[in-house]
Amino acid sequence: MRFFIFTLLTFFSCTPSIGFAQLHFFDSIPPSRYFGNQAVSFETYDSTMGRNWGYVVLNYHDHRVAMKISGGAIFDLDSIPGKMIRLDSTTYYGYNFGALHFSTKQNIFKYGGYGFWTTQGLLLSMGHLEWEFNPLNKKITCENENHAFFNPKSNDLFSLMRPSEDQSYRQQELIYNFEVYKCSLNDCNWRSLGWLIPELRTPSIHVLMRTNNGILVQINNANFVFLNFNNFRMYILSSKLQSKITELGYLKREYNLIPNNDEWWLIPKVKNSTLSGKKWMSFSDFEKELIQDRVFVEKNITLLPLFIGSIVALVIIVLAYFFELKSKKKDHLRIIHHALPEPLCFIPFTDKELLLIQLLLKRKSINEYTSVLDINSVLEIEEKTIDHQKKIRSEIIKSINNKYQAALGLNHPLVERYPNPSDRRIIDFSIFTE
Repeated sequence: MRFFIFTLLTFFSCTPSIGFAQLHFFDSIPPSRYFGNQAVSFETYDSTMGRNWGYVVLNYHDHRVAMKISGGAIFDLDSIPGKMIRLDSTTYYGYNFGALHFSTKQNIFKYGGYGFWTTQGLLLSMGHLEWEFNPLNKKITCENENHAFFNPKSNDLFSLMRPSEDQSYRQQELIYNFEVYKCSLNDCNWRSLGWLIPELRTPSIHVLMRTNNGILVQINNANFVFLNFNNFRMYILSSKLQSKITELGYLKREYNLIPNNDEWWLIPKVKNSTLSGKKWMSFSDFEKELIQDRVFVEKNITLLPLFIGSIVALVIIVLAYFFELKSKKKDHLRIIHHALPEPLCFIPFTDKELLLIQLLLKRKSINEYTSVLDINSVLEIEEKTIDHQKKIRSEIIKSINNKYQAALGLNHPLVERYPNPSDRRIIDFSIFTE
């Protein structure tokens, strides 16, 4: 409650003197009743920067609040009709790309993110015209919002994984720590809950949707599972729910999926669209279609039983790995992409991955490397920021290599990096062919 009265005064009484912003959102921003405490991303032209930029919007006391991605700028969209009121006086940005944004009854928060060559562990909340640090008992970093969850019922923040050390351009592969931590906003103390089960020990986890109880994630661009943070159980999707998720993939071409406090709404992306907003599904109906699976957090254990069981566990894991690998090889004998040569045609690449592989194969056929600019063009990310482009390229290339290595049981990557012959400071790309 310490911020409640003070924050209301700051947000909705004192702030008009700060000034009005010139933000022109490309996407249609629905009224505040469609938003909850979960942030939703939108793109806008920001005249304060003179360029396109991303913002996240959430509901705080029935007001839409927009926050600049990776920066401190925050705006009230509803106190004065047709005006966006700047609520802060900060000037810095670029320090927390991918931070998790959320709100409580008392305040607005953001946690983690990446910037200035380091992964952040900051928990920030809105104070008097600026973001304030919340002192924590230990530093638990979080690379991006896909690796964190806030439970509005319990007021608990969860961190699932993090790089073991700060990111460096000298490292091609980061080593991750998969210990799960919980932080209560009541005392701001992090506590270890255990470790993610082996199936979830990958940074390639993408959050598709959030409810008040957990997150629906896609693992390595393949399997969908729901992680419930009340009972720490993993759930798989029923066939009905899988069909709804597949249908949603097509609907999101024209609609934004907006979660409020108990249901999702589909809102047309284009302003003044002839399409109308419609309810997609309630959180409760969604969770009724989930099929309970095993616990996804392994409890911390002492060294003695770990030592006793290590040999047996290692044998079981190795046997299971080779059995699964053998099964996967059999399953992948069906041709998925007729446009690709064998054995690539058997691997379930996404549409973006397929476009990039086809480009690399075409350039390889004439003994040419593929430049970063060519990759940006085929992925349609030229208008993104440089850091965002780099992140998207890295994730897609890493996903391609992971699928290729897992499907064929190989150690070398499919997409490889090479220094440009004319300027070795520039990195080009090519594809491995036997």
